[in-house]
Amino acid sequence: MSEEVKRVGRPRQWASEADRKRAYRARRAAELADPLTQRRMAQDARREAATQRSAAEAARLESERWRRKAMAGEKRAVAAEPRAVREKAAAQRSVADRDDARRLLRRKLYSAKDAEHLRTDPDALLALVAELYAELTKLRKEVSMLRQKAQRPDAWPF
Repeated sequence: MSEEVKRVGRPRQWASEADRKRAYRARRAAELADPLTQRRMAQDARREAATQRSAAEAARLESERWRRKAMAGEKRAVAAEPRAVREKAAAQRSVADRDDARRLLRRKLYSAKDAEHLRTDPDALLALVAELYAELTKLRKEVSMLRQKAQRPDAWPF
């Protein structure tokens, strides 16, 4: 069997301690026979290790960046939740106010349809018109405020 061929499996049993030491020295001499190859292999191994270290550091930094982004997103979500609840409550109040105004307006318009008593009482007619104008002004302001709020992106979180 040639000495260049590597044996696979369990190391052989040596006949004597001297044979084992001789074989060890022969293997070491073969390994150290070409120092340039050894040096090149060591440099390649160092270069590969440095590349792997820098890749690991880059991956660690990127994972840290994504972790910070996730935490910031969670923070924004937590902050947006109460804001959404407040905005929903404000919207419900606005709807309730609108419904009340419609109800009152409907009552006033119903009384305006029964205009027979207003023909004879101009003061009542003027009071009704004044009330309707005041209600109209209030509703216009509310519509304007809601339009402005709808145009601001920070006012509506969803």
